[in-house]
Amino acid sequence: MVIAVVCVVSCVGTHRDAVKLRDHGIRATATVLEVNDGKSSWVVLRFTTGTGREVIAEVANYRWDPHPRVGDRPTIIYDPSDPGGLVADVRTGPDFVAPWLLGAGGVLAAALVWPTFTGRIDWSEW
Repeated sequence: MVIAVVCVVSCVGTHRDAVKLRDHGIRATATVLEVNDGKSSWVVLRFTTGTGREVIAEVANYRWDPHPRVGDRPTIIYDPSDPGGLVADVRTGPDFVAPWLLGAGGVLAAALVWPTFTGRIDWSEW
């Protein structure tokens, strides 16, 4: 049941973030400062907000085709209320896939609670 709750809470949070970018996001040109590719890939970007504030942010929602290089100048979209925390590459845009996947995981986890509780599924045999 804990997994179902975590999935639902994460689903709501990621959907809220995607809606913020879609409805209130501001475009800016950034500079790639660092490229980290591996199991979880992200880039570090520097950009200036509309109010003149310089922001450095780690961005996981970044398009990797073509492979980013230090010095690239991508267009990004950021949330003006959280410019350092909610940033995405404009080519990928707000992520509405993650909420669907988390929601489906939550439904699946919730559906497995009753059969597990009643003993119809014995996870120790797996």
